[in-house]
Amino acid sequence: MCETKGLPPLALDCGVDDFLIDDNRRLPDELTAGGVAHSYGESEGGHEWPYWRRRLPVALRFFADRSTLDDHGADIKVAFGLVIFCIRV
Repeated sequence: MCETKGLPPLALDCGVDDFLIDDNRRLPDELTAGGVAHSYGESEGGHEWPYWRRRLPVALRFFADRSTLDDHGADIKVAFGLVIFCIRV
């Protein structure tokens, strides 16, 4: 089992026409069971740049709302682009 304590929140977003949609729809349940804070969203589109460009503002708002800046303006809570894979054997 993966250690989840202290992980930054994750933003998951998938197009309903994406070939990965079924896996993405199962992932939030696994994250919830593992105690990982996350947000999940779906929107029209597929696994392509137009979708990602359109949804980028949503992801940036998610992280901005959860960021904690130190005295030097460095974010000490949120890691952008963080991807964590926990594989159970």
